[in-house]
Amino acid sequence: MTAEGRTGVLPSGCRPRSTLSVAVRALRALALPASSIALSFAALACRHFEPAPLSPDAAAEALEKRSLADPGLRSLFETVLPSPPPQWPLEKWDLTALTLVALYFQPSLDLARAQAHVAEAGVATAGARPNPTLSFLPQYVSSSEPGVGPSPWVVTASLDWPIETAGKRGYRIQHAQELASAAQLALDSAAWQVRARVRAQLLDFVAARDRALRLAEQSKSEEQVVALLEERVRLGAASLAELAPARVAALQSSADLAEIERQRAEAWVRFAEALGLTPRALEGIEIEFSVDTDLRGGALAALPPEEIRRRGLQNRADLKAALMEYEASQSALQLEIAKQYPDLRIGPGYEYDQGLNKWAVVGVSVELPVMNRNEGPIGEAEARRGEAAARFVSLQAQAIAEIDRALANQEAAREALRRSESVLAAEHERVRANEQALRAGAADLLALRTAQAEAARAERIALDAKVRVQQAMGDLEAAVQEPLEAAPPPSGGKPAPSEPGAP
Repeated sequence: MTAEGRTGVLPSGCRPRSTLSVAVRALRALALPASSIALSFAALACRHFEPAPLSPDAAAEALEKRSLADPGLRSLFETVLPSPPPQWPLEKWDLTALTLVALYFQPSLDLARAQAHVAEAGVATAGARPNPTLSFLPQYVSSSEPGVGPSPWVVTASLDWPIETAGKRGYRIQHAQELASAAQLALDSAAWQVRARVRAQLLDFVAARDRALRLAEQSKSEEQVVALLEERVRLGAASLAELAPARVAALQSSADLAEIERQRAEAWVRFAEALGLTPRALEGIEIEFSVDTDLRGGALAALPPEEIRRRGLQNRADLKAALMEYEASQSALQLEIAKQYPDLRIGPGYEYDQGLNKWAVVGVSVELPVMNRNEGPIGEAEARRGEAAARFVSLQAQAIAEIDRALANQEAAREALRRSESVLAAEHERVRANEQALRAGAADLLALRTAQAEAARAERIALDAKVRVQQAMGDLEAAVQEPLEAAPPPSGGKPAPSEPGAP
């Protein structure tokens, strides 16, 4: 697929904060119509089994056929974006557009969405009322004489109507609803994991591509240095001891370049995997992403660390899901406590006893809680509530550690970038000085080529520092689960500084 002749570009005003949440909501509804129809039929009549065979070959073939021209993907873009792209496919694919692609194609989200649908179906199961029981028992009195006396038949019929007590049905529904909410939040968390993975793999590919370019320039300069030194050795103006280090450096750069090319090819495959596509589906696309993009970290990085931690604890969907699971454990405990109180079974009865009609107006039966009072299940539910509380506290501590680690890595990466840029500026000044000296006849070409090789090496070091800053920014975004460029103002404070030209 080529990008020639296409002019569709993702609108610049579209921010991941809105697109990610809207896209997740849109993707949640992908299977709702079918489930709604199924529930409707289940309410009206008995359902019949319909086989749905799973073919590995068909699934692999469907994966191979995926492409960025998918009509469903275009519908998602038109649903999510405030202004749909004028043409399809897009001319350039930035991080926001690629995130939507991954949200649409990534199989891990299909699994999370399926689990959310299972939890939603559990709400209907929890709300179902128990069916009444109709019993019919005919009996024949064999000792009676045929044709003499009353009928030898005895027929007993009864209707047993169960009535749940102590609010069990309400606790059961509440428990299922809280589990469904936790599953929806787990889907949000999975969407953030998908975005973080797309950003990380995209950065790896772009960094490998840029490293290959920088290393090619460095290798070219070092080969020119080797050629000049070899000429000097041939003329007797230099020794082999001076030539050997230059040759080793050139050979090392050549080997490094081959390794970087391998890493770039591997990064491209991993990037396609993060999108849920094959590398063939990405052939010819133009990616709009650079390691130089907004190295200041956006509006989120400009906030105080305390505010970033607070937002992370408020934003993270996995924390919300764990908290909702704790609430579900509370409802489960309430349900088990309510089961201490037995349910009632009422209903009329009729008996035809050898010509006599016997009616039972209201029959009542109840389970006698004399052997146990549901102590075991109550104890298990209490233990599960304690486990859910411990899981939430552990996850919260892990989230705080991730945020603190991302903040620390970001500051260290920025400091390393400042130092590398200082060294790079000095190397560029050295190259300019050698160029001027060469024009003035005060230096030779070897000194210039050596300075250029050192400058190319400094550019590689500066590039690696920028990559580490971008990685730290991505880690911070994933830890807080809030896009770097879309942070709202601090609560009760002044608006966070925005980037120049930001809408």
